[in-house]
Amino acid sequence: MANKAAISYLSEGRDGVEKRDTYDIDRIEYAISTIGRWEHLITREQAKVFANKVSFVDIVPIELAPEETVILCPVARNSFAVILEVGEKGKPKQIEEGRTLGYVTVLGKRDGKIEKGDLLGILHVYPKSTIASRIRLPQSVTHRIPGPLRP
Repeated sequence: MANKAAISYLSEGRDGVEKRDTYDIDRIEYAISTIGRWEHLITREQAKVFANKVSFVDIVPIELAPEETVILCPVARNSFAVILEVGEKGKPKQIEEGRTLGYVTVLGKRDGKIEKGDLLGILHVYPKSTIASRIRLPQSVTHRIPGPLRP
């Protein structure tokens, strides 16, 4: 059964007009591959940050192929800010489409300046793996398989 959810976004990334669209959503089960890559989140601009304030910083674009998913590495890389999220400019695309990440939302740890070319963080990028969901396993095995993977 599909539920509805709204997404809000800025039409031009961090500088656009706020827009809102409603979509049908379903729960989708997937597995994350253990094969992936690291992408460096490097600034394309100089930006002032302030303690406990949220800011947006442009980064060197990162291309994501269709079906790739990302996880931020929580290890600190910058003394002035911590990354809260990565984003693409304009309307967010579905995971089935290729995407280009172009900015990060950061929270200032202390007042200071982020320089152009600074490493802000690392992004783990993983391809989608397919689950063979119709394999018949004996009951003695399936009761030990975690919920989303259980046939």
